[in-house]
Amino acid sequence: MPNKLYDKIKHFFKENWSFFLFLIFFGVVFNIRLPYYIKAPGGLANVSERLTIEGASKSEGSYNLAFVSEMDATIPSLLIAYFHPDWDIVKKEEIVLKNETEKESTIRSHLLLEEANQNAIWYAYQKAGKEVSFTNAEIFVTYIAKEAETTLKVGDKILEINGEEIKDKNSLYTLISTKKVDDVLFFKVLRDEKEVNATATLIEVEGIPKIGMMITEKKDLNATPSFSFHFSLNESGSSGGLMMTLAIYDALMDEDFTKGRTIVGTGTIDEEGIVGSIAGVRYKLIGAVEKGADIFFVPAGENYEEAIMVQKEKGYTIEIVPVSTFDDALDYLINH
Repeated sequence: MPNKLYDKIKHFFKENWSFFLFLIFFGVVFNIRLPYYIKAPGGLANVSERLTIEGASKSEGSYNLAFVSEMDATIPSLLIAYFHPDWDIVKKEEIVLKNETEKESTIRSHLLLEEANQNAIWYAYQKAGKEVSFTNAEIFVTYIAKEAETTLKVGDKILEINGEEIKDKNSLYTLISTKKVDDVLFFKVLRDEKEVNATATLIEVEGIPKIGMMITEKKDLNATPSFSFHFSLNESGSSGGLMMTLAIYDALMDEDFTKGRTIVGTGTIDEEGIVGSIAGVRYKLIGAVEKGADIFFVPAGENYEEAIMVQKEKGYTIEIVPVSTFDDALDYLINH
């Protein structure tokens, strides 16, 4: 019996070898990763599904984060992108910088998301007159410029510089302000759960001595009412800061500022409520319109100009609102 079964299988493969060869070829072609990424319009992420605030007021409408769909390029997706008017082919080095790895790029994006959410809570709670404070701050290396002269790595948690404890951004900036170009700083950092030493030589940037890196600050926030975030591992970046702040503020107030509308927007937020520019406006606007958005908030300046250009190109009727601060967006919702 086993011999007969073996003979049947052998015969089947012999008769259908070309089909199996095609399947193998098809599988290989569809999984070869090319040195490109595909960028395309993404969808919307309802903030209420990523945020919980104790006793939050309910809104008839919704606040939504707009995102860009980004995928590794394969031969089929590259061909689609070549002919699709809203898909773009981007070189890998434009996404992942030459002086860092994909892992470091991912670490940076998640740190920026945490900082954006932290800033949103801090500003919205204060704006709403609610209790919010922090008990601890941690400083992380988020980006290292290619011209930097350092052994620091993205994701390093800075503990000390020249033997002095670094408690927050201000203490780091204060220390650097006492130094000059070509001075060497000695760091103690936490890397992969181990304390290691690193160095950085100060370089001149626009006439000012700098390390040549970007840092983020993570704080342990205490707030009343309590809150929690629910983001998935593939969600990251700081561009949802404005919308998160609006959603938090609305949840803390009795008034429903959405007025039943689907509100979409993009832009970073800092602790003072200042809105910062972002990338990918075109893709986010297209995705917002496709999902039936009523309002699209966008950082004033170049981001707004890009959005208006896309609106004219596509013939969109969506209301595009330029904002420089949180108050700009809130005032618009109150008065419209």
